[in-house]
Amino acid sequence: MTLPSGVPERLVPRTIHPLDDLARLPFVIGLSRSTSRIIRQNLWISLGMVAVLVPATLFGLQLGVAVIFHEGSTLLVVANALRLLAYRERPTRGRD
Repeated sequence: MTLPSGVPERLVPRTIHPLDDLARLPFVIGLSRSTSRIIRQNLWISLGMVAVLVPATLFGLQLGVAVIFHEGSTLLVVANALRLLAYRERPTRGRD
């Protein structure tokens, strides 16, 4: 780690990289796979909503109603992404 000149090392907080312990590698890989899956889900939700709302608005759906549906889908995407906060490491099988 590089410190700016004149800063005592005791004042610099120590950060721990998730891969400092290689035993955590399965957790990091699982979290990244789950993140990728949720990103794809969120893209499909948001693009699907736009694909429905644009033609519906062109064919007579009131703009205010379309905005409400769009904002609702935004809340759904955020709630879906928040599931990552609950991601936990699965117990390993065959290890003591």
